[in-house]
Amino acid sequence: MFDLFIATPERQIYNGRARQVIIPSTSGVITVLPGHEPLISTIQVGELVVKDENDTSLFFAAFMGVVHVEKREEDGEYSSRVSILLERTENVEDLDEAHAEAALERARAANVEKDIDDGLDVNNLVIKELNRVKIARKHKARL
Repeated sequence: MFDLFIATPERQIYNGRARQVIIPSTSGVITVLPGHEPLISTIQVGELVVKDENDTSLFFAAFMGVVHVEKREEDGEYSSRVSILLERTENVEDLDEAHAEAALERARAANVEKDIDDGLDVNNLVIKELNRVKIARKHKARL
């Protein structure tokens, strides 16, 4: 097991022990297990999966961030700490597919009407909302 901390600018999402975390990094999906080598990477839009100390899987729609994996040695024993800082994330249990689809349509409409100064922000909004819809649909039967 390792220490896991997940937060956004607004709030702390998770702070505790974990067995595994699957992260959508910009260079591919990373699975972090106890004893993982040190790592710093950026996170893209996608699904973040945490397997907590009770073997319960927690699913999140993640949007942009960074991950830092530290490996520490204390009295000959190795331990890890994983810190994930995200621009935004939502627990799949809090996602409502209909609301996510409506937000996606608003983002797409804004994308059509954008001017040159806000184009990147609007494109990111479409990507973020599309991720929410995709993850809500994926977990719909489970909820």
